[in-house]
Amino acid sequence: MTPYRHIVCATDFSEASQRACVRATVIANCFGARLTLLHVVENFPEDRSNDVIAPEDADPRHYRESEARDQLMKTVGRVGCPDAGRVVRFTTQSAWHEIVRFSREVDADLLVIADHAHSARLALGTTTAAEVAAHPPCDVLMARAPAEED
Repeated sequence: MTPYRHIVCATDFSEASQRACVRATVIANCFGARLTLLHVVENFPEDRSNDVIAPEDADPRHYRESEARDQLMKTVGRVGCPDAGRVVRFTTQSAWHEIVRFSREVDADLLVIADHAHSARLALGTTTAAEVAAHPPCDVLMARAPAEED
């Protein structure tokens, strides 16, 4: 087996994604691979989330990016991967499009993503993880949520 050289872990900052980041960190350490944590703000700016609302005097894109970078820094600290790259991407499409595109751009050989298919965060339609798995840019590890979240 060829060792992994560059691992991308997509995160939405949920508990399931935090566990996926831990798994990605362990795998990166085992292979001595580079690790990049990726957060995608999807459907921006048309469908901005009400979860993160910029103050009236702030540019929404810059505000969202700053908030996401802060979350990535917290993730890096929680999962113990201080050297991990941290990338925030905005897309007018669904997150899975940008996750696949980014993974190809950086020539990742493993993509780790949490599978929310059985968790409370399931939205109507197909999950991001399922779409990524249907359009794999490289090897894909779908980190499944524990049974108690089903």
